[in-house]
Amino acid sequence: MNKRNETKKHLSPTVWYILTGLLWTWPTFILTGKLLPGWRAGDISNPLTLASIHALILGSLLTTACGVLYQVVPIAFQAPPIDRHVAAWHLPTHTGSVLLMVTGFLMNRWLIVAVGGSILFTAAAVFGVYVVQSYRKARNPTAVHQQLLLPFTSLVMVMILGIMMASGWSDPENRLLLTHVLLGTFGFWLGLIMTISYKFVPMFALSHGYKVAISVTVRLYYAGVGLFLVAAFAPLRLSSWIHDGSALLCGAAVILFALDMRRILRARKRKRIVPALRYALIATALLLTGASVLLATLVSGATAWIAPGSYLLLFGGCIALALSYVQKIVPFLWFEYRFSHSPDRKNAPALDDMMPKKPVAVGMFLYFLSVLGGFILLLPLSPSLGPRVGNAAGLVIGLIGTSGSVLMFYSMVRVLKIGGRRYQAD
Repeated sequence: MNKRNETKKHLSPTVWYILTGLLWTWPTFILTGKLLPGWRAGDISNPLTLASIHALILGSLLTTACGVLYQVVPIAFQAPPIDRHVAAWHLPTHTGSVLLMVTGFLMNRWLIVAVGGSILFTAAAVFGVYVVQSYRKARNPTAVHQQLLLPFTSLVMVMILGIMMASGWSDPENRLLLTHVLLGTFGFWLGLIMTISYKFVPMFALSHGYKVAISVTVRLYYAGVGLFLVAAFAPLRLSSWIHDGSALLCGAAVILFALDMRRILRARKRKRIVPALRYALIATALLLTGASVLLATLVSGATAWIAPGSYLLLFGGCIALALSYVQKIVPFLWFEYRFSHSPDRKNAPALDDMMPKKPVAVGMFLYFLSVLGGFILLLPLSPSLGPRVGNAAGLVIGLIGTSGSVLMFYSMVRVLKIGGRRYQAD
C-alpha cells in the first residue's frame, strides 16, 4: 500500500477540532445573549463577560483554526499534513487549558487564569513547531503562504500580554489591556481572515486569471497593526495620535482587501455561488463592517459604538465565517477518507451536495437572525428596553444562535454517516 493510501486509514483530526469548536458555542451563545443588555450599558469587564468571550475566542474559534491549520491549509499549499499523534495530545490539552482559564475568570482567580493561559501558550507553541515544519515543505508557497507568519506572530504577542496581565503585571493606564485587545482583534483574527481569504475565496469560487495586491494590502495592514505596539510604549500624549494613524492604515488596507475580493469573485468560472461561499461572503461583509466601526471608534472616541462594532466583528464575522467554511471542509475530508480509495467512489455524492440543505439553511438563517437581533439590541440608537425585557430579549437571541449552531453540528454528523463504514482494502 502506498503512502497516499496510508494517510487515508483514519479520518482527519480536523473534523474533531471543528466539532469541538461547535460544542463550545452552545453554552457561550446563551451566556452572551444574557450579557447583551449589560454590554450596551458599558459593563464589559465583569467575570461572566471575560469568561464567555475567552470561551468563544479560544474555545470555539481558536480550536477551529487549529483544526484548519492541521490539514486543510497544508493541503491548500501542498504541504505534508501534521502527524495524527499531535492531535491526540494537543486537542485535549488545548481544551483543558481553555476550561481552566474560563474557570479562573468565573471565580475571579487570576492565578488560575495565568496557569491556564501558560498551558495554552505552551501547547500552541509546540503545535506551532509542527505547523512550521509542515509549511517549510510546501510545494506551492504562494503569496498567502508567505504572509501567514504575520498574524501568528501577533497571536504569540497576544498570548504573552494576556499571561502578563493575569500574572499581576502592573498596568495602571490599561496599555497592556488595550494592546492585548487590539492585537487580538486586528493583528490576529482580522489579519488571519484577510490573509487566508486570498486562498479560500478563489479556491471555493473557482476563480482564475485575477490580479490582486495581496502583498501591498497585507503589509499596509500590518504597518497599521505595528503602530498599536508603538502606541503601547509611546508617551501618553502621543499614543492617541499613533492610534489614529494605525486606524487609518488598517482602514485603507480593509478597503483594498474588499476591492481584491470583488476582483476574485468577478473572475469566477462558475456563475452560481454555492451556499457555503454565499454565507462566507455575508460573514466577510459583516466582519469588515464591524472592523470599520471599531476603527472609526478608535479615531473618533465614540465609545458607545465599541460594543455593537465588536459584536458584529466577532459574531457576525469571525464565528459566522467558521460556520460557513466548515460546510466545505468537513465534506471534503469525509470524501477523502471514505470514498477516495473506495470501489464505490463513483456513487459518492458531490461535495456541495453532502451537507443536508434544509438543516444548514435553517441553521444559518437562525444564526444570522441572532446576530441581527444582538446588533440591534446593542445599538446606542435603539430605545432602552428595561432590565426585564432586555434580559428576556438577550436570552431569546442566545437561544436562537445556539439553535443554529446545533443544526450545524447535526449537519456535520450527518455528513460523517454518508456511505456507511469505510471500505477496507486487503
